[in-house]
Amino acid sequence: MTISRRDIVVLAATILVVVSAFMILRGRIAVTDIDAINYIEGAYSIQQRGQYESLEGIPITHWPPGYSTVLAQFPDPLDGAYLVNMIALGASVAAVWIMAAAQDWNLVARTALALILGLGFFRSVAISAKPDILTYALFLFAAYLFLSSRPMTRMVSYGLFALLVPLKLISVVFIPAALIVVFLRRKSLQPAIYEYLVGLAVLALAITSVVLFNYATTGSGIPSSHGIPSVQSLANSLKQFAFSLPREFFATWYGTLNSPQYLIAFGTLILVAFGCFITLRYKKENRTILMLGLAVFLLSWGLSFVRTFYMDSRLLGYGLVLMVVSFQPRRVHSILWSVYAAGTLALFVYNSSVHNSYGLNDPRYNEAVATAVPLLPEGGYSIFSNADRLLGVLGRIPSTFTASAETIDTASEEILVYFEMPNYDAIMTPITQFSVPNEVWCEIGRSDNVIIFEKCLEATSPEA
Repeated sequence: MTISRRDIVVLAATILVVVSAFMILRGRIAVTDIDAINYIEGAYSIQQRGQYESLEGIPITHWPPGYSTVLAQFPDPLDGAYLVNMIALGASVAAVWIMAAAQDWNLVARTALALILGLGFFRSVAISAKPDILTYALFLFAAYLFLSSRPMTRMVSYGLFALLVPLKLISVVFIPAALIVVFLRRKSLQPAIYEYLVGLAVLALAITSVVLFNYATTGSGIPSSHGIPSVQSLANSLKQFAFSLPREFFATWYGTLNSPQYLIAFGTLILVAFGCFITLRYKKENRTILMLGLAVFLLSWGLSFVRTFYMDSRLLGYGLVLMVVSFQPRRVHSILWSVYAAGTLALFVYNSSVHNSYGLNDPRYNEAVATAVPLLPEGGYSIFSNADRLLGVLGRIPSTFTASAETIDTASEEILVYFEMPNYDAIMTPITQFSVPNEVWCEIGRSDNVIIFEKCLEATSPEA
C-alpha cells in the first residue's frame, strides 16, 4: 500500500475534524456510570496510597488497573482521561483510515468511514472516563500489524494484544482469534511453530498478571461480580447487543428518543446507514481481515458463556469494525457514504445540544463541590450525601449515599452534605431530593446549592 502526499493531507484533515468536533462539543470527560466512577477513584487511590482501591479502601477487581494507572500519572485524573481519550480517538480514526486504504477503499469512501466511526461510535466510547477508546486505538494498530505477511510483525501484534488485557478483560480473546486465523490461513501466511508459542506465551503472561493481582487483593482469580451465566443471562446479552447496535454503532444517540424530532433525526440517519451498508461488497483478497473480525466477534460473544458480561456494541465492536473494513463499497456509492458522514456529524451536534451527557462531571456539580468542601468540619466524621459518589469523584472525599435522612444512623459523628440541585444528565440520576428534619439535623454551613448538616445535640443526647 502506497500513501501519497494527498492521502496524508486528507488523513490529517480527517483527524482534525473529529478531534476538533470532540473538543468543541465535549469540553470535559464524562462520568456517567459505575465503571467510570471506579476508574477515577482507582486513579485517586493509586496517587494517594499506591493501591488500586475505592476511596473507602475496598480493592477494585471488577475493572482492570491499567487505565487507572495511566490516569494516575496526571495531576488530575479527570483531565488526564480527557486528554488520553482525545488522543486515542484521533489514533482510532487514523487506524481505520489506514486499514481501509489497505483494503482498497477509495479515498472518499475511506475518509467517510473514518469520519462516521470517529464522530459516531468511537466518539460514544471516548466521551466517558473509561478505557474503551484507548483499547480500540491499540487494538486496531495491532490488527493492522497482524495483517502483515511477515511473521515477526505479527508477533509484535501479539505483544500489543497482550498489553490490552490489563486495560480491558475482553482483550483476552484477541490473541486466540489471531492464532485461529493464522492456522486457518497457514498456506498463505506460512507461520512457524514458534509464532504460535510466542502468541500463547504472551497471552498467558498477561492473564496470569491479572489473575495474580485479583488473588493478591481478594483471594479470587475471577471477580465475583462476573457471575456464572444462565439461559436468562445469555438471552439478555443478545437483547443488549440488538438494542445497542443501532443506538451505538450505526447511529449514536445519548438519552431518550421519546420526542418526535429526536426520532426523526435518529431514524433518518439509521436509514442512510442501512443504505450505505447494503452497498458493501465482499472481496476475496480481504478475507484475512474478515476472518480476524469474525473470530474476534464470536470469541468476544463466547465469553458470555463463561461469565456474565454486558454484551453491547462497545464490547463486541472490535470484531464489527474489522468486518466492516473487510468489505468495500463501489466508487459510485462514495457520495452516499459522504452523506452518512455528514449526517453523523449533524446528529452529534444535535444530540449534544438537547441532551446533557457529562454525568457527575457536569461543571455545575464541580462548582458546587468546590464551594462545599471547605465548609466540611475536620475530624472523624462519617459523611452522608444525597448525591451518589459526587463528593468522591469531584472532591476525593468518601461518602455514603442516602435517599432519606431517616435511614442514617443516630450516631453523633455524622455529617450530611445535601445538594439542592437537579439531575442534569439525560440518563444518570445521582441526586435524590428529600426533606431534612430540622429537629434532627442542624445546619452548620451553606454555599450555593449545598447545605452542610450535622446531628443536633438534642437528637443525639441520651435523653433523646
